[in-house]
Amino acid sequence: MAALNNKSQEYCENRDTTRRTLDLVFYGLTIALFAATIVTDLIAVIEHWFDTNKSWAYCTALLILVPSFFLQLLSLKWYQTNGKLKLFQWISHMFHLAVIHRFYFLLNSVLKSMKSKNTLKEKDWIFRLENDAFTLNLFTSLLVAVPQMIFQLYTMAVSQRVTFWTSK
Repeated sequence: MAALNNKSQEYCENRDTTRRTLDLVFYGLTIALFAATIVTDLIAVIEHWFDTNKSWAYCTALLILVPSFFLQLLSLKWYQTNGKLKLFQWISHMFHLAVIHRFYFLLNSVLKSMKSKNTLKEKDWIFRLENDAFTLNLFTSLLVAVPQMIFQLYTMAVSQRVTFWTSK
């Protein structure tokens, strides 16, 4: 019976390690895609600016920055509520990198938990970090990406031109 319990426990630990490894890949991919989105947003603004559509450039920039500003405030409020608000978080949020910051912190936390035995408290902490990161990412999609995508579709329809950067 003891051998069966050891095999069962070993299987659960291997499964947990495999799942956490996949989580790490997913978190890294999320960071990379969010960074790519920031770059393509900047390219879209610059493209509109140099195509003498300065009003479109302003609208695109506003559709990026205004909702993102409120998401940064929301993320900072969550940190303040948890009692974990530090200077580094203020700096990352000033540059509108709340999602990247949260997923990077989550990535580091999972790496640390993989090196040690996962206690119930650590698993709960990681679950709360995941919840915050994914909720903020969902809000980002709804408040930033959707209005911007609608506006980019409008600009493509009016200008009768589709470029790589504006066709998200």
